[in-house]
Amino acid sequence: MKPLLQMVLLSLIIGGCSSSFEGIRMRSRAPDIDEAFRKIGIAVDLDGYTRVMNDPAARVFQTDWRMLRNEERPTEDQGRPVGADQARLTLKLASRGHMYDVFLGVFVRSEENGAVQEGPVPADHPLAMKWRKVLNSLLERESRDED
Repeated sequence: MKPLLQMVLLSLIIGGCSSSFEGIRMRSRAPDIDEAFRKIGIAVDLDGYTRVMNDPAARVFQTDWRMLRNEERPTEDQGRPVGADQARLTLKLASRGHMYDVFLGVFVRSEENGAVQEGPVPADHPLAMKWRKVLNSLLERESRDED
């Protein structure tokens, strides 16, 4: 697939209607948006993902599928064979004045009896909770002053 087509498809998946986005969404103010993209990219690389589509100018990337580690699986799935579940991440950073929105899609693909199921993970999935912690450690979230 051509890189431009991949970027358009990824933008539609991640940035479509904001109400339909299924993943981790937050608004941040620091570090600046380009530094945040770099830091998140390094964290993704260090976690063993390979970026198959990366556009620093648009601040968008998508990783290839990689096998889930045992600690990244829900308790009920930890007895499944290694390699039966895989994960992929998508990221988009969108500038909003002095702040920016972070959209991190966390997807899992499972194969059982020849049938493949693929989709976003729920908020309480161990992999989503892991990446929420990573983002919270790398980014300074928007704070709202209350009177």
